[in-house]
Amino acid sequence: MNNNISKLAIDFLRNEMNLVEFRKETNKVAYFETPYFHLIIEKNRKTRISIYTEGIAIELKNKYKLSKFLQKGENSHSNIKSNPSRLTINTDRCLFALYSIENLKNFIQDYNNLRHPQSFDKLVEDALKESSETRLKRIKENKINLEKKIIEIIQYSRNPDIVAERLYLANGFCNDCGQPAPFLRKSNNTPYLEVHHIIPLSEGGEDTLENTIALCPNCHRKRHFG
Repeated sequence: MNNNISKLAIDFLRNEMNLVEFRKETNKVAYFETPYFHLIIEKNRKTRISIYTEGIAIELKNKYKLSKFLQKGENSHSNIKSNPSRLTINTDRCLFALYSIENLKNFIQDYNNLRHPQSFDKLVEDALKESSETRLKRIKENKINLEKKIIEIIQYSRNPDIVAERLYLANGFCNDCGQPAPFLRKSNNTPYLEVHHIIPLSEGGEDTLENTIALCPNCHRKRHFG
């Protein structure tokens, strides 16, 4: 692939952008995910970064260039007849054009903020305040099904009790290296560990205690890139 801005963007996301994980790559696109959303970057753009998101990103249209907005039920590609595998989309989707790595970095941060990650963190924090017995009972009786939207982007609704219970069981120590968490969270003074799915949700893994481990940031990155 030529040394174009798309290549620079993909390299940046793979190596520099925290909380962004590379998933797979084809001849035309590269797939990435963060804890809160998935994204796709077209590889053949030399002067712009073309990035697909879910419809909520339309709220960013005044700050970033919105190239296209597809509503639920529209064909995702104009060449639908010659490419029948590209069927109608299942939810609204946006295509944004970005023109620098800094632009891309800011866009991802703004998009994550739109997804209100603090709300999930707050649910985990609240669940940690309860007893292990309460969480285990809720996990058993009220399993939260993964919400899956197939539109070239897949997003999952995770169970905060699973995260809280896994962090409780880890007791501040990484499940891989066995070392204590590298620091305490500023928000609640708890050990900072990241809950990792052994079999990724995107590959059919379940959001269960058995499929999760608590890792320090280094071991978490090693799991994905080592």
